[in-house]
Amino acid sequence: IKMPGDSKLTRQSLASISLCYASCSLGQPTDPLPERLSHIASAGFAYIELSFPDLQAYASQTEGRDVGEKEWDALVRAAEGVKRLLAERRLRCFILQPFGQFEGWPEGSDERKDAWERVEGWIRIMKAVGTDTLQVRSPLGLLGAALRATT
Repeated sequence: IKMPGDSKLTRQSLASISLCYASCSLGQPTDPLPERLSHIASAGFAYIELSFPDLQAYASQTEGRDVGEKEWDALVRAAEGVKRLLAERRLRCFILQPFGQFEGWPEGSDERKDAWERVEGWIRIMKAVGTDTLQVRSPLGLLGAALRATT
């Protein structure tokens, strides 16, 4: 494949790209996350995509109670724990997903205010788990983008 400039996309150049596996693609949020991460590592992956339901379930497990989707302190503690689990398995978090219903809210609306409050919470989670990339979905779930956090 001819790339812009003189560079070529080769099978060898593709082999240098680290593989990433979504945590939600292996089991359910109620399945033990440490065990699933061990399976991902033993399969040769270097990175994971950490899903919010998995993080929330892990937070609920470590907190000993149901943790809500906006309980930022508990979610950040869980993300710090996930980062330790990843390090023990020589894995890293590449991206968090999904951050839904961010786009399209009118300026000054409650929905827009809520979206930006969630952005602030998610950036805290991103820093705690050690990633700078967040998958963002449109309100209809049809479009995707990445929001890079300043760390």
